[in-house]
Amino acid sequence: MLTGLRREMTALLQQYPIRRPCALRRSLHPDFLLAVDLPQAAEQDTVLAFTQRAEQEGWTVRQENGWLLLDHALPQPTCCEDAHPAGRLGNAVWLLRLHPSDVMDAGTLRLLAKAAEEGEKAVERVCDGCVRDWAVRLRRREALPGGLLPYMLQVACLLEERRRKP
Repeated sequence: MLTGLRREMTALLQQYPIRRPCALRRSLHPDFLLAVDLPQAAEQDTVLAFTQRAEQEGWTVRQENGWLLLDHALPQPTCCEDAHPAGRLGNAVWLLRLHPSDVMDAGTLRLLAKAAEEGEKAVERVCDGCVRDWAVRLRRREALPGGLLPYMLQVACLLEERRRKP
C-alpha cells in the first residue's frame, strides 16, 4: 500500500542536492505514513524547497526532531472484492461486511498501511485492535468505519501474493 507513495517520495528526493543519501522509512508517528531525515542530510534552503514542492504535490509535511514527517492520501484500492481472508484480518473484514457504512477512519487506515508493509503479524495486531474497538462501537450502536473495507481487502490480496512467492 505504501510502495507507490514511497517511490514517488524517492523520486522527489532525488531532485534535490543532499550531502548523503536520506533514510526514508515508515513513520512512527500515528498521523503520518512516512518519515525522511532530509533536515540532517541537506541545507535548510533545500529542506524548505523540498517541503514546498511536496506540499504542492499533495503531501502533508511536518518537521520534528530532525525528520520530515510525511502524509498523503492513499490511492483507492482496486483489488479483490471477493477476497475472504482468514485470521484476525478475516474477522475485521467480516464485521465490516456485516455492518456496512461510508465512515472512514484515517488513523486506522495509516496503521493498516504501515502494518501491511511490515508484514502479516503486524496486520494481525492491527486487526485485533480494530475488532476490539469495533465491538465497543457496536455495543454503543455506532457505525463501523466501512470505508476501510476495500483497503483491508487489498491488504488480504497483498498478503496472499507474498505467501505465494517463494
